[in-house]
Amino acid sequence: MVGKLPFAALVLLMSAMASAAEPSPADTAGRVTSGMAPVDGDVERFRGYVGVPDFEAVSRKKQLRLYPCVNCHRFLPANATPRKLITASPHPSTLRHGKGRLWCPECHHMQNKDFLRTVADGEIDFDQEHLVCGQCHYSHHKDWYFGVHGKRVGNWRGERKIVLCSHCHNPHEPVIEPRKPWEMPSVQIGLEPMRQSAATRR
Repeated sequence: MVGKLPFAALVLLMSAMASAAEPSPADTAGRVTSGMAPVDGDVERFRGYVGVPDFEAVSRKKQLRLYPCVNCHRFLPANATPRKLITASPHPSTLRHGKGRLWCPECHHMQNKDFLRTVADGEIDFDQEHLVCGQCHYSHHKDWYFGVHGKRVGNWRGERKIVLCSHCHNPHEPVIEPRKPWEMPSVQIGLEPMRQSAATRR
């Protein structure tokens, strides 16, 4: 049955199942939900899971060359029909996100063009894009939030500053080719005396 569902219906079904599995308000007492508040205009503070320190997310809007979107889209009628786009940047001619099964309104709000969209048609600020990405990529979002996935530009201890998903992943073609890690150095600096003393004890 699941194999015959359209992709958008499958995403909605998964979202409904996830919200049904949410803990009761009594279970979440003390948990700060995912929200952002401006800090200094360049970054916004994100609050989420209990026991994880707050961090600042680097603003994405300030790096978007053609933001706000309504500068152009106020003159264009909304068109949710999948098609090859003939306009210039920032739009790709073809969308490869989701292996071609997704289209612009899956992530972009059709009425308020300066916002992203949730599966429930809610508005999400571009600087909170991780909330949109996390609807489908929830395991990556959790890893990102806990510091396993993504890039840090601040401290690992104390105040943390983290880049958002689209700083590294093109949202229209987000897959990054696998990379081979560098080989580990044969001798780590500072460990030579320990290795020499261990060899003499044998």
